[in-house]
Amino acid sequence: MRCPRCRHENRETAHFCGECGTSLTGGAPCPHCATVNPVGQRFCDSCGQRLAVGGSAERAREPRAYTPRTITNPAKIRDAILNARTVSYSIVEEELDAGLIAISVPIKSARDRTVAALSIFSHVDRASSGQMVDQFLPHLRDAATELRLQLV
Repeated sequence: MRCPRCRHENRETAHFCGECGTSLTGGAPCPHCATVNPVGQRFCDSCGQRLAVGGSAERAREPRAYTPRTITNPAKIRDAILNARTVSYSIVEEELDAGLIAISVPIKSARDRTVAALSIFSHVDRASSGQMVDQFLPHLRDAATELRLQLV
């Protein structure tokens, strides 16, 4: 059984996720009408109210640091997201895996909503942030534009 919160694969007989502790059998009461909804449901099936992530009323867990460079401070995460929206790309250097650098651009729908992302990864010994921007960003943006035209 796959956890609706962290996507960890658990035994079919599990009652709680072995990775994040989310209940796999119980539901969460709707904050509007108190109807207990199945785990993983995004909207209440009685009143239509949007439920918390994963169909549960519990708070999202704290961000986990994968490397010493992983951003875990909520304010810094927000700033990084706002910056990525402003420049229309994101670059991460050793935040997920030591030695890994990546640059990503959004793929937008006809309504200008981000529906996917296109990324290129490299080892930090082979490319710097500046090189990723100079050498790959123009190609990523061109490819994202082509994909957007195919989505329309």
